[in-house]
Amino acid sequence: MLMSWLRAQFRPSLKERLQRLSVALQASPLDERIVPSSFGMPEPLDSTLPTLTGALEDPLSDGQLNAPQIESPGEDAATFGLEAAPSHVLPMTLTVYAEPFVEKASPFDTPEIVDVLIDETADMDTEDDHASPPPIQAGESTVIGKVTYFVACDPENGCQIWMSYGTEAEAIRLTKLKSAGPGAVGQLTASNDRLFFTAVRNDGVTELGCWDGVNTNRLAEFRHTMSRLAPPSPAAINLMDVDGLLYFVADDGISGMELWKSDGTPEGTGKVQDSKATTGEEIPSGADDAHVVVAAISNNDVAPIQLPLLRILDPLAIVEGTPLHLTAFVDRVEAPRAMVCWDLNRDGVFADAKGDVPTLVERQVQELGFTGNPEPYEIRARAVTPEGDILAETSAELRVHDAPLEAHGTTMDVVEGQKFNRVLASFRDPGGLENETHYEARIAWGDGETTNGTIVRDGPRYRVAGEHTYAAHGVYKVQITLFDDEHEGAIAESVITVRDAAIYADRAFFRSSAGRTFTGMVASFQDTNPQGRVGDFAAEIDWGDGTTTNGLIETATPGVYRVIGSHVYQTTGSFTLEVRIRSNGGSEATSQSIAKVHEARIVARGLTSAASAFSETPRALAAFTDSDRDAKPEWFSAEIDWGDAVTSATIETDGHGGFRVLGSRPLGRPGVHSVKVTIRDQAGNLASAIGTVRVIAAA
Repeated sequence: MLMSWLRAQFRPSLKERLQRLSVALQASPLDERIVPSSFGMPEPLDSTLPTLTGALEDPLSDGQLNAPQIESPGEDAATFGLEAAPSHVLPMTLTVYAEPFVEKASPFDTPEIVDVLIDETADMDTEDDHASPPPIQAGESTVIGKVTYFVACDPENGCQIWMSYGTEAEAIRLTKLKSAGPGAVGQLTASNDRLFFTAVRNDGVTELGCWDGVNTNRLAEFRHTMSRLAPPSPAAINLMDVDGLLYFVADDGISGMELWKSDGTPEGTGKVQDSKATTGEEIPSGADDAHVVVAAISNNDVAPIQLPLLRILDPLAIVEGTPLHLTAFVDRVEAPRAMVCWDLNRDGVFADAKGDVPTLVERQVQELGFTGNPEPYEIRARAVTPEGDILAETSAELRVHDAPLEAHGTTMDVVEGQKFNRVLASFRDPGGLENETHYEARIAWGDGETTNGTIVRDGPRYRVAGEHTYAAHGVYKVQITLFDDEHEGAIAESVITVRDAAIYADRAFFRSSAGRTFTGMVASFQDTNPQGRVGDFAAEIDWGDGTTTNGLIETATPGVYRVIGSHVYQTTGSFTLEVRIRSNGGSEATSQSIAKVHEARIVARGLTSAASAFSETPRALAAFTDSDRDAKPEWFSAEIDWGDAVTSATIETDGHGGFRVLGSRPLGRPGVHSVKVTIRDQAGNLASAIGTVRVIAAA
């Protein structure tokens, strides 16, 4: 690159430097003639650049200085509009023109500064200034030695300058800035082992800062002479290191854009005097109608600066859904009547906005299709005459960041065990309405399950619905995570109260006998939660005779349960039972069952059986029935009087709703023997019968 060659070669006298430069320019291919543009990026010089002729003496000698002559093919040198240089000014050629540097403190270097960005008292070695991991949204960076300096923004610290030795754990924050937001901090430039940068405050003032390896210092403040230029456009640009000094172009708010320099200290920061002085000669404009100014700076160092006729001031970055402030700089000396027209939607028509500093409101930004996108948009500006002639055209990149989605949750009640599909959250995209496919939703239901949500557009908003079934009642915090173009956009929280499922009880009818223990079903109920369990319920039985006991719950079929109770009615009659069933979730149901209690009655009759002499085989000696149709063998006991002994007997059902009494005793005398069978129930009720045993002599 030509600039590298310039810095490496221009060490002898100024005269020799300029002669070498002239030869190099004439010999270099056009695409290698590079000077930094107003955006800090290289741009090729136009083929119409003049050729340097004339004799120059070293400015440190006592020789007379003569202004060089400018030659340009096909054009009169007098038409380029530069005034003749004063005798004490060293004229230069090709790039920059100025008088020698005069040290002067910044006119804004006063203790009454309001809203200072750079905290000069900040201790950079405190534990507070270390962070792991480093901030997000990393931006501009530069390297000095083995240290990387970079700009990064996060919600807690805003946009700050950090340094790193190569690992995240060693990232150190160097600044405590209160800048105008993303893009307002930048232009990181290394000079003499110092890091220079600019930061634009919310009030539009640009501060020049410097990190010297120990402290961060504020060197000077700058303002746009055109106060309507909105932040974050810096009023100091083109930072450049020239032999250990920083040179830059800045606007002090009074004189417009001029050449400044700094050694990294406030007292060593000042203007290069009369850097706008001209020679009476004009320099031809470049391919983009650029106006190239020529100046010289102290110590025979050349700092190229290209000031185009039209340029879009950087940086350009917005968050979707916010106004877009555009700023175009027009050289009003060259084009006093120029009007700026903008092509923002890339359709080739320069009619989307007009003026040097137009502002587009949110609706206009959305209509132009500026939505969050990882790739920048190209915007173009054109300077035209009132008659419509095109003077210049330029372009810039506009970055549009996704705006955080504005999400809101809700509250609702559902019932356990029942599937539902409900709207859980709504959100708005400040960047405008996009197709639903740009968004995703993940729903964490609070019970360990996570599913995808369904996003539907509803007017100017979007709604997120989800389908789920809660197995148990309770209060659940549901988190809905929204993604905008695969990036997490917002989180909404909803609260779902899951009510206990209803239960429905059925009554029961049963019979019992006074004095006897009744054990059986007194009620049944159904749970509408198919995922319910026996342990979820409890039952209490009021037997209607002043006695209350707890019931036992058992499963009949899935979702259907029985209440089992045990009780002894002492008297006969009809009793109304109240069975109260409660779920641990609060649901209740009550049934009123009926118990018919009658007097117990046992009807017995004797049986005749045959047996061989001395046989001990049990035989049926009596049969009986009970008035309780639900009677069971275990309710009774029986004994047999054989005449010479009394023995216990066994009771079994006869298969027809009655019972048999069986007994055995070896009888040796053949013939007919009578026995007395006595039957007793739990309540002490008795019945007896005479049985007959026919004994047959053994063969």
